[in-house]
Amino acid sequence: DCGVTLGEYLQSNGYTREFCRYYIIPMGSAIWSASESDMMAFPAAFFVRFFHHHGLLSIDNRPQWRVISGGSRSYVHALKARFSGSVHINHTIDAVQRHERGVTLIDAYGDCHEFDAVVFACHSDQALAMLERPSVVEKTVLGAIPYQDNSVLLHTDTRLLPRNQRGWAAWNYMIPRQAEQPVTVTYNMNILQNFNSDTTFCVSLNQDELIDPGKILRRYRYSHPGFTLEGMQAQDRFHEINGKQHTFYCGAYWFNGFHEDGVNSAIRVARSLNVDFDNVVPPCAAQSIKAS
Repeated sequence: DCGVTLGEYLQSNGYTREFCRYYIIPMGSAIWSASESDMMAFPAAFFVRFFHHHGLLSIDNRPQWRVISGGSRSYVHALKARFSGSVHINHTIDAVQRHERGVTLIDAYGDCHEFDAVVFACHSDQALAMLERPSVVEKTVLGAIPYQDNSVLLHTDTRLLPRNQRGWAAWNYMIPRQAEQPVTVTYNMNILQNFNSDTTFCVSLNQDELIDPGKILRRYRYSHPGFTLEGMQAQDRFHEINGKQHTFYCGAYWFNGFHEDGVNSAIRVARSLNVDFDNVVPPCAAQSIKAS
């Protein structure tokens, strides 16, 4: 039943409080950067389908996870290097106008740029904010997917990891006392990115007050898509807005919210623009992928 939340499913099937609070909910919260209450309102069908597909419903025979060596910026640089057109970095677009000839992008300086079409490869709420005169359907679909703002800190404070070093993992979570607060996650980057160092580098979400300020190396803020029953219904309405008025929509929010989903979304948009992937030979990148 696509209308059942995870909380309703767990309660109606008699799962124990300990199993829910100390296993299922933290697993989901760590993956989607969500609070316990958000996870209880999470679409159950979406959750089970994702966990089944990624081998997370059992404690053995799990698939080998992999990461891109050097992080996501590695494939961004690779894309820029192979792109035949011009790339404008940090070039803010304030508005997108649609008309019979195509689209006009208006940047932060007030300059206008004419194109045949536009592909919004960004968050759904960002796309909606840039559209001048969005249609009712665009407002409904793009506005149905919420986002959560997260504080992300790169640091060397190992107090955020389990006290017992034998328990250190690539992903480490801490459960708050209040259900409205998100489960906090600390990534051990030495394990995650498979590099050796005498210093343990950590990335923590939403734990600013717990980290020694003297050990903070970088501060970032990222927004992650939330997943609700309304959002799942919006995902199914992709074809109602994609390609209309010279406008195309690409983003991980159309699927599970991860990098691979961004790629799948990009391929879907490219196919709608008549790109023939059967004749596209990707560069060999096997040497850049390492097991996590």
